[in-house]
Amino acid sequence: MGFLARLRGKSGRSKRASQSGASAKNDRSLVDDGSCNTAEVASPSAGDAGERGHAGHAADSAKQHEEVAKTFAPQASASPAGGEAVEKAPQTQLPAELSSEQLNPQEAEALRRVEEKLAENLDDLDAIQEFIDNIYIMKMEFKVKFALREHFAVRLADRALQALDYVDLSEGAPSARVLYLRGKALDSLSSHSSEAEELLTKAVKLDPSIQDAWSCLGNVLWKKRDAKAATECLRTAVKTDGRNADARRQLSKVLRAQCSALRDAGARKEAIEDGLKEAKAALAIDFSDAESWETVGTSYVARFFHVSRSTDDLHNALKAYTKAAALAKVPLPDMYFNKATVHYYLAEFDSAIASLKHAADLDPSLPVSEFWQTTVGLLVKVARSVEGKGGMKRKRLVQMLKSIPPSGKRHDRDFVLLSALQAGHNAGKAIEGKVVAVADGVSSIPVVFVLADKNMDCIAVMLYNVKADKITVGDTLAVLDPEKETIESRLAALESGQSLVFDAIKVKGPSALIVNGARLGDDHFSLPGLAIDTKGA
Repeated sequence: MGFLARLRGKSGRSKRASQSGASAKNDRSLVDDGSCNTAEVASPSAGDAGERGHAGHAADSAKQHEEVAKTFAPQASASPAGGEAVEKAPQTQLPAELSSEQLNPQEAEALRRVEEKLAENLDDLDAIQEFIDNIYIMKMEFKVKFALREHFAVRLADRALQALDYVDLSEGAPSARVLYLRGKALDSLSSHSSEAEELLTKAVKLDPSIQDAWSCLGNVLWKKRDAKAATECLRTAVKTDGRNADARRQLSKVLRAQCSALRDAGARKEAIEDGLKEAKAALAIDFSDAESWETVGTSYVARFFHVSRSTDDLHNALKAYTKAAALAKVPLPDMYFNKATVHYYLAEFDSAIASLKHAADLDPSLPVSEFWQTTVGLLVKVARSVEGKGGMKRKRLVQMLKSIPPSGKRHDRDFVLLSALQAGHNAGKAIEGKVVAVADGVSSIPVVFVLADKNMDCIAVMLYNVKADKITVGDTLAVLDPEKETIESRLAALESGQSLVFDAIKVKGPSALIVNGARLGDDHFSLPGLAIDTKGA
């Protein structure tokens, strides 16, 4: 039987893998905006002060802050204590039910190399920990290279747990470090592991100073969506070691993810801002860490959707994602998926499609196909509807447009015809017309209405963050301070075989809309989603 398939007495052996849940800046932003305590994260801990000194860290910090300030220019850990006795033992083989015969030759060879590296260090607890630390990285590398499923992470965890079998438990109970390593190995799996939770809970009780054990426990608890307990554990990890970038990234993700369930706008803003602060704090620890750049990017996206609604945050997100891509040593498929979401929202459809393709190449399990097809389908439908006036017959359209009032001053705006709009923001103006066609985007973002004005000219009105389920063909729609641009997608045109160029107005929230004479309020505000980015997923 494999190690994950048995529980062997006092040594803390693992249960079945199925029980364990195996399945699946603005400028000077890190210096002056008060969002992170750079002294806390950039100063050396007691463990490394003797090696580098405060002067070296201060110089590094200043240089790193300058880099981030340039990147986000505005638009116009100490190791756990070792020393446990390790008993040398003969090299073991992979259990029969996890034999390499289930793999193709390339996969089997890759796994064999991993096992050989581990087998060379069966008497070295530090090497076992290094192996466990890298399970998630290896899992992503192998997933991309071989499209391997979750069972590969189970294999890696099983091999690490078998290696821990050789640790001498002479005092009759496993040490806190061994419990922590067992729990961390199981935490590398995608789903919540009750056994990992139990092992890590015991580890932090025996030795609360193992900061990474708190981080792993927080991640385990988040997998079962216990946000409060996960946040407490991750904050403890950060308090135990302020230079624990992984804990700060995880804390940022948990804070960001739970805000959707918060009804109070102030609480949502606090969670989002705290999440961005922790992401920046992680970045201040190591400016060459791609995962920290990714976390900062996604935090900016979340701030846009939940708090600011300023496209400056989206542009900062793209800058952070670009840095992450340049620095990445392991695949970041979720980043490319989220990057596609940002480009899509900015109506940069070709860039969105390119990012989707990259995400699909890295992780075929992401819902890229639906996103891609819906994007192309949306552009085709809108282009046709704008050109063909929603497919309406002229007589019916003329009749519909009779009720549209003439141009003039209303709602403190000058209502004008579509032909009077300039490219870009038309402050102080408004347009009004009849809805002649409706098209939904990805997850109904954007909802696109084709609007005809009194002269029967048509334009696409792209609604973001707006619940528009009750707006339909024939309704009168007015847009205040419209922002006009020309939409063109060459990639979608190649995909569809059609020319896809049309004028559009982007509406970023309900307050700019008047429907059948009634102005929409914040109760019509809605939010999109992002790809899941939990560490073990």
